[in-house]
Amino acid sequence: TEIGLEEVSAGPTTAAEVQADKSTNSAGATDAQVQRLVKDNAELETLTNQAAVLMESVLMSDDEGDVFEKLLEGGWDDDAILRNCVIDLSLDYCTRVVNKMDRLAPDSEKAKEGYEEKLMEELSDLEPYCSVFDECVRQDFPADSICRPRTCPFNKEMGCKYVSACGGELLREEYTRMMEEIAGGGEVAA
Repeated sequence: TEIGLEEVSAGPTTAAEVQADKSTNSAGATDAQVQRLVKDNAELETLTNQAAVLMESVLMSDDEGDVFEKLLEGGWDDDAILRNCVIDLSLDYCTRVVNKMDRLAPDSEKAKEGYEEKLMEELSDLEPYCSVFDECVRQDFPADSICRPRTCPFNKEMGCKYVSACGGELLREEYTRMMEEIAGGGEVAA
């Protein structure tokens, strides 16, 4: 959940400020502010836990094998947990690759017409799967296509290691929990 600056500056944001503000606000307004702080704190805690699970899964995992091979063996259609995890982490990895390329590009290049097309051409050379990933998402990863590679499609070993964390038990448990919460109508901080 993103919080806009106007929301942050709209009123007290710490318990001390809420306590001090009690004298000027009605009890209802103060309760609402406390509830907002409690909710924001819970969302932050969820995000922090999810980040910790992901980092532990990547850094401390045993070799889980190639998750793309597992998907090809039936997981694209039969293992929603593995499929969603692989799609999420592939998207995250590709986004990081593009963001790094953009960050390293000189401002003078960014200002030129056709910069985005050039960036996509470079991405196609660096990580070809990333250059087609958005289209794969739009088409829901059609069978017998480049969208469902036989093995890890990333050129950099770290991309494959990152996504392979989806095969580990810890990350599978977190995705199971999140998917159950979503199916139950609850919101999951992402």
